[in-house]
Amino acid sequence: MKKSICILTLGCPKNIVDSEYLMASIKKSNLNYYFTEFPENADIIILNTCGFIKDSIDESYNYIIALEHLKNKKTNIEIIIFGCLVARQKNIIRKKFKNIDNFFTILSENDLLNYLKLEFNHLRKQLLTESHYAYLKISDGCNRKCAFCSIPNIKGRYKSIPEKQLINESIFLANNEVKELILIAQETTNYGMDLYNTNFTQLLNHLSQINNIEWIRIMYAHPNTFNEDIVELINNNKNICHYIDIPLQHISDNVLKNMNRYTSSNKIKNIIENIRNINSKIAIRSTFIVGFPGETDKDFQLLYDFLNEYKLERVGVFKYSSEEGTAGYNLPHKISDSVKEERFDALMKLQQQISLKYNESFINKNLRVLVDNISENNLYIARTEFDAPEIDNEVIIKTNKDLKIGDFVDVKIIDAKEYDLIAEY
Repeated sequence: MKKSICILTLGCPKNIVDSEYLMASIKKSNLNYYFTEFPENADIIILNTCGFIKDSIDESYNYIIALEHLKNKKTNIEIIIFGCLVARQKNIIRKKFKNIDNFFTILSENDLLNYLKLEFNHLRKQLLTESHYAYLKISDGCNRKCAFCSIPNIKGRYKSIPEKQLINESIFLANNEVKELILIAQETTNYGMDLYNTNFTQLLNHLSQINNIEWIRIMYAHPNTFNEDIVELINNNKNICHYIDIPLQHISDNVLKNMNRYTSSNKIKNIIENIRNINSKIAIRSTFIVGFPGETDKDFQLLYDFLNEYKLERVGVFKYSSEEGTAGYNLPHKISDSVKEERFDALMKLQQQISLKYNESFINKNLRVLVDNISENNLYIARTEFDAPEIDNEVIIKTNKDLKIGDFVDVKIIDAKEYDLIAEY
């Protein structure tokens, strides 16, 4: 008799990929399983958790509590919890949630696959994203010890996925109607440091030669391993998006030192200037943390002035979360929640102004966009090559024509808002 499996996924795109690998492994093993989207209809529920910061831990806890309530009503359900939260708090959650059947850490350790009697399969035909784009996880783990980050404790040391496997996986995705590859890792630009005779630029060049992949997007570059060869590849390959995500975290040398970032204000500024000098059309995305212990008013003003001067096209801001087990947890000079909120609001208000001005520069211009979705009021939602899904801007298309999700279309921009472009087709 076939058993139904429901896989629930929390957290970042890397978790999405792990859940997709799990689904592909189940399908490959050809066991008596079938998938359901509804936990209440499942025989087995597998929750892929996030344990990065307190908010994500709280979210994972809430899901586990809800699953325990479901199990009280339907006692024959098997509930399995795996992922980052288990890797970070395995002993704690085992004691806290005694009605859960099994706990496993990250997928790459194979414990969960062995338990389910599955053979690992990296060829993902069924995606948790829209079918026209896919995340390509090129490595796992991290060797750095950034003072705000728990990932090295959760995932272990940096481990690149063999290039041949990534090429085969990308070809498979391209043959299954995926048009955009989004490269992800804890640090994409460190790719190959643990392998022989390969590196990130070589991988990027090989991926750009795969037929039917029309967009390749670079996420999570690190300022310490970023080099100008990447920008040259963007110049020379039409299918590599004019988009680079470099999480900079701060610009004050004082804060960068306390964060254990091993970079400097001057180095960061040189990277941005070099990118702009080589190709001014590239949209630069970054993330910053406000309220790290010891961040003074002067430190914050340096960050504010940097954004005001360099005007990065896409910016995310996070309020520092003190995480046990990280170097920042025991640092003195904690910043109050109210000050964090003030600094967060100030940066976001500034970035809204920067984003609006950048978006207004596209008015009356034609742009090639990728259709992602259809809104409730039957407007098409698309993205430019300058925007990653879920986190960046959208293009709202007004048209009387029928479009399909996954279509590339040329539109005319007729209006702009802080985080949206309005287009006609």
